[in-house]
Amino acid sequence: NLTRSPSVLGVLPASSGSVSACLYQCSGSIPACLYQRVYIRAVGLYQHVYIRAVGLYQCVYIRAVGLYQRVYIRAVGLYQHVYIRAVGLYQRVYIRAVGLYQHVYIRAVGLYQRVYIRAVGLYQHVYISAVGLYQHVYIRAVGLYQHVYISTVGLAVGLYQHVYISAVGLYQ
Repeated sequence: NLTRSPSVLGVLPASSGSVSACLYQCSGSIPACLYQRVYIRAVGLYQHVYIRAVGLYQCVYIRAVGLYQRVYIRAVGLYQHVYIRAVGLYQRVYIRAVGLYQHVYIRAVGLYQRVYIRAVGLYQHVYISAVGLYQHVYIRAVGLYQHVYISTVGLAVGLYQHVYISAVGLYQ
């Protein structure tokens, strides 16, 4: 299961303009991928971003609120799974020719999620008011921009993380 225990055979050879630190050769039906994992122990945030030629796979797990989200996009369509423990779920998915709009709102934990996909890339917005989590993911042809901000989860000033991946390299 790539979400829980990714099987990595080895790092691909570094080449000019490649992100060698994030390019892996994976087993199974996944020939090659860009694999990035960010784990923040202080707040218990685990984020997994997987990008390959046919689509995008993203997994976000937050222990504090028990949120598990999985998004898989490929050439034929989209599969998204949202599970939140001990709370209710309301999910609406709308797919049209130009893209996809998905809206998930959960009143118990104050979760608002919006996903919009079009020809130029992907925009995802996740906001959880109960723990003050704001996540912004934008992927386009040049690379990946990710913004994670956690304001109030027991930390004095909170946590700010900025990850940008493009053809030139990686900044975290």
